[in-house]
Amino acid sequence: TKILNCQPQDVLNKKCYQVLHHADCPKVNCPKLIASDTKKTQRIAYFEENIDKHFEETIDPILDANGLSMGTVHTIKDVTEQHKIAAQLMITDRLASLGELSAGLAHELNNPLTSVIGFSELIQEKILPEDLRQDIQIISQEAQRAAEIIRNLLTFARRHEPSKDWVDMNQIIHKVLAICNYGQKVHNIQLITNLDPNLPEIKADYFQMQQVLLNIVINAEYFMTQSHGEGTIVISSRKFNDSIQISIRDDGPGMSENVLNHIFDPFFTTKEVGKGTGLGLSIGHGIITQHGGKLYAESSEGKGATFFIEIPINQPD
Repeated sequence: TKILNCQPQDVLNKKCYQVLHHADCPKVNCPKLIASDTKKTQRIAYFEENIDKHFEETIDPILDANGLSMGTVHTIKDVTEQHKIAAQLMITDRLASLGELSAGLAHELNNPLTSVIGFSELIQEKILPEDLRQDIQIISQEAQRAAEIIRNLLTFARRHEPSKDWVDMNQIIHKVLAICNYGQKVHNIQLITNLDPNLPEIKADYFQMQQVLLNIVINAEYFMTQSHGEGTIVISSRKFNDSIQISIRDDGPGMSENVLNHIFDPFFTTKEVGKGTGLGLSIGHGIITQHGGKLYAESSEGKGATFFIEIPINQPD
């Protein structure tokens, strides 16, 4: 009952499909029925949305002295944590591969793009009909927007060591909130902070930490505003084992498991066209990884999202 988040009375005298799947009848190809009919052990893996957990289940048939099926024994193992670790390893491997490809691609695109921007600016210096001037301005603006995407891509693909110094993450959090203050007032976003006043300093790149936090907060604001026109963000900091942990929790629309598995992929976004490049979280993941830390998220649809940043505490030499 512990791993199912329920009480003993919730499972007594009930069928397995009622307890495990909250259904009124067995599903098609029910492994319990197959185990009873074939008299062979069945193994299944599934995700239970109601409690947001992954399980592996073994169903063994119980046979009487004549070899007839009398029932089944179900052994359930909670493998949620293993799934999270596997997902993080997959993301890290995927980002490493894409980083190598992105660096070459970005450089190849940057050269012709620089020419487009340069020549469009030269043309604007000439005497042109107003309608043609506006068209050239649009070309220049869109080329510069593309150049910004290329710069972000190079940031994602970069392999250099960040410029680290001793920083106070609480101070960086306050700075980020100050930057976002106006937008939060306009969009009816309430900010709650729960910061550990004794949080140890860590060695990190101040501006990169600011960039990661800013991106997560802005994303939270966007999705809460789109979902219900307001919202609450809770930012907490604490010492967590040999690391510091920053959590950013919102009460937005949340994410499905499928979306959650791809949020750190470059160019993956659920925002409207033109509202985002899909690089912010992948860049943030790369930055935190370079600092020897972890960036991950927990969420389910309709229940908001929480992002966690964990960075090791570096002791002075």
